[in-house]
Amino acid sequence: MDSDMDNDQEDGVLENPIGEDALLNNDFEVEENEDGSASIFPAGQDEIEDGEQPDFYENLAEKLISLSTQEALSIEYKEYIDIDKKARAKRDDQYTDALRRSGLGDDAPGGADFDGASKVVHPLIAEAAVDFSSRAIKELFPAEGAVRTKIEGKITPVKLQKADRKKRHMAWQLRKQIPEFRPALEQILTQVPMGGVQYSKMYYWDRGKRPKFEFIPLDDIYVPFHAVDFYSASRKTHRQRLNKMQFEERINSGLYIEVDLERVDDDIMDMESEAAKANEKIEGKEDPSYDEDGMRSVFEVYCWLSLEEDSLAQNDYKYAPYIMTIDGPTDKVLAIYRNWDPDLKEITFEALDWIIEWPFIPWRGAYAIGLSHLIGGLSAAATGALRALMDSAHINNAPTALKLKGSQISGQSMNIGITQVTEIDGAPGVDDIRKIAMPLPFNPPSSVLFQLLGFLVETGKGVVRTALDNSPEMSPNTPVGTELSRVEQGLVVYSAIHARMHGAMERTLGILHRLNKQHLQATVQEVDPTELDEHKGDWDDEVSIPLAFKEDYEGEIDVQPVSDPNIFSDHQRFAQLQSVQQLMQMFPQLYDARAFNKRMLQLLKVPNYEEFLPEPKGMEDENPATENIKMAMAQTASVMPDQDHLAHLQTHLDFADDPMYGSNPSIQNRLAAPLVEHLIQHMLMLYGTEVKIMIEQASGRKIKELMGQESEVRLAMSKAVAAASPLALEQTRGLLQKVLPVLQKFSQIAQANMPPQPMDPTQVAAQQVQMQAKDSTEKNQLAGQKLQTTTQIEQQKLQLKAADQEADKVSEQLRAQVDLAKNREDNATAIQISGMRALTGKSSGNLKNGNAIDQNFADGGLVSNQPTTEGN
Repeated sequence: MDSDMDNDQEDGVLENPIGEDALLNNDFEVEENEDGSASIFPAGQDEIEDGEQPDFYENLAEKLISLSTQEALSIEYKEYIDIDKKARAKRDDQYTDALRRSGLGDDAPGGADFDGASKVVHPLIAEAAVDFSSRAIKELFPAEGAVRTKIEGKITPVKLQKADRKKRHMAWQLRKQIPEFRPALEQILTQVPMGGVQYSKMYYWDRGKRPKFEFIPLDDIYVPFHAVDFYSASRKTHRQRLNKMQFEERINSGLYIEVDLERVDDDIMDMESEAAKANEKIEGKEDPSYDEDGMRSVFEVYCWLSLEEDSLAQNDYKYAPYIMTIDGPTDKVLAIYRNWDPDLKEITFEALDWIIEWPFIPWRGAYAIGLSHLIGGLSAAATGALRALMDSAHINNAPTALKLKGSQISGQSMNIGITQVTEIDGAPGVDDIRKIAMPLPFNPPSSVLFQLLGFLVETGKGVVRTALDNSPEMSPNTPVGTELSRVEQGLVVYSAIHARMHGAMERTLGILHRLNKQHLQATVQEVDPTELDEHKGDWDDEVSIPLAFKEDYEGEIDVQPVSDPNIFSDHQRFAQLQSVQQLMQMFPQLYDARAFNKRMLQLLKVPNYEEFLPEPKGMEDENPATENIKMAMAQTASVMPDQDHLAHLQTHLDFADDPMYGSNPSIQNRLAAPLVEHLIQHMLMLYGTEVKIMIEQASGRKIKELMGQESEVRLAMSKAVAAASPLALEQTRGLLQKVLPVLQKFSQIAQANMPPQPMDPTQVAAQQVQMQAKDSTEKNQLAGQKLQTTTQIEQQKLQLKAADQEADKVSEQLRAQVDLAKNREDNATAIQISGMRALTGKSSGNLKNGNAIDQNFADGGLVSNQPTTEGN
């Protein structure tokens, strides 16, 4: 081969031209042809025919990027990964501490270490995390769908139809096509408060031919130390743990290049983060020896590279965004993909989002803070106080005692059963069992410590409150907006967190929109999508009527999450509807009562609420008797322009004056409001009809023919109306004089039945301030009284204890005096007996062994220990 190449060089012609630098540096590859010849070309490159454009979505590590460049990138970025991991080690410890302090893994730090010591953990952090997750998932992913339309600019029927199709299609995707979406989202929402921030990833799954969504824990994402926020970081690394099947699947699909499949991470468990280990304890997994799936680490780095070999990346800024994957066991570059949008009219080389950040409370750096930062200390203190109370109660009830040395009790302790009588042997001279053993005087659980525990818990819950406070319910007379403002102020912290979750969900839908634009199958038939809106109810008939078309995803995103960043609870929605209801009472002519009730039933989640709200019927020309019946049943009666208003008014007046009907107290309360409104409409319609008749009679033409846009016509019409109006008023005045008394009577009844008007907001605010001040004063007084009572009880206990000790001391002194007096009496008696025996010449015996003989007297020689004889 060398001779052939030399000959070719001598002739000045190369069969497969390669660069001079490649020859000098031996940076080329040789491929044997079928005829026995060989083709030489630069390493990592294929021959590109003239005019052939490279595939934008190809794996650059397979053919384009040289092996030397790949090795240099692997070495460089493996060092970056190690540095980034060490830089956030403290953050991993904080996340681990939060997981451990949740108490779910039975390894929360702290507490006493004696046998039987309490390991209970106060569920302050776990309760707050679960409560947050439960509220957030209901807003972000309700049962009716997680997507709604959002059209920018002028709204047209075509835009509405297109946005509606996309809304239905994406809602179906999140609910059915991506079944892991909701479980992964719930995982994210439970872990966000624990770690302060968590991540998710959405990408296209070639094998399933659909988008895929997965949760990425905080400890699997590395960003540089200097990063000020996640999305602007110069590099982002996602550490993945793949089993053998997953890794082979990616190689077979062409996502990765081929590597040594036998090599796996020997230190895969050592590389596992402490947070992952703490989570495994919560799940009940502690023995890693059962993990035999050939796990290996793969590092997916989202970075900016300057690759001269990539002709598509040449730009004025030198660097372009890429996704580079490095195999952990072999340190080999598995894939390099371009990460910008090639379909833009003007390529900006802006990095595309694939990983979404879900922050709890943002701080200065790239990592947001969570419950471990906000209430970690309070949670630890509450756990310590709870354990101290439990240990105190346990010790106070434990059979702990001191035993007198030398007693004849065998063993260290005696187990005495209930209702059992047990005998023990005491030491010589011990006639009281209490002199053998003494229980240790442990203090009972402290009431002050119990109050401190309640203070710690309440303070911790107040930091991130996800429920309304215990303030009294607002009165129906509360001004419009007061209740809504109270709700918003009570949940001000949660509302900001919810807005951030809404933003993360919006980014997620943006990625899904981009994936659908790229991968959604084109329609088989050439049909304009706007002509298929009649099939909007065909949700699952994907074969005949697609939910959306590939063309629908061209252009701007016209959908958004169904959650509202300004509304984060049903309580807030009810407060809004309460405010609307008050406005409806003040201005009933401006609002649609049916629409209001429809919204209320939807909020109450009443199934098939349409049954309670049938479609309104059109206005009908009814006879006055039917109208009387409807109004007596508190229903509205319609007034038509062509009715005989005089006949209707007379019929209504007769019905209202009748004592058995309209004037009946059981009917007139319901009749009042609709009758007043109906009479006023007839009066006004009668006036308008009379004016119309007079103008038509005078002109001989229909009034519609006299209506025009010209100013002369309008001017003439106005003059005609001015002339006819006094005559119309004169003709209708007679009947209306009969109407006015009835109208006034029923107006007063309707006014009496109306609910009271809302109070002045200033007065209500002042009353609320006074009530809050009063409640605060009463609470302070009760707290002071409780503290004073507790202090008095503690002082009384101390006094009683001191009195008991003093009584015991006095009792001991009296017992000693009695014993001394008894000993003296016994000694005096012994002396008398000894003297009498000495006088009679009898032996006195060994009085030294008497029970109460004073020892000094016995040893003084007055009592002899030797026997005497009669002669002496």
